[in-house]
Amino acid sequence: MKNRLVDMHNYFFAQLEKLADEDISGAELEREIYRAESMIGVGAVLLKGYDLAFKIAAARAALPDGCLELPPQLADMSDTGSVA
Repeated sequence: MKNRLVDMHNYFFAQLEKLADEDISGAELEREIYRAESMIGVGAVLLKGYDLAFKIAAARAALPDGCLELPPQLADMSDTGSVA
């Protein structure tokens, strides 16, 4: 499974191309619209997670080493157990 931010962009652009296809209509178009709406919802949640990780990294970078201990819920946001 591809889980990088660039992969999400590729999925969205592929879906946009499907929606722009003038050869689809009716039930197939409705299915693609529903799929696009679902992708928007999932994408919004993913972006909120990326935004949180970025804010945590920025906050940690602004402090001396070891000054900010992450709560256990956020410790898994990187391979090392910290976000910075």
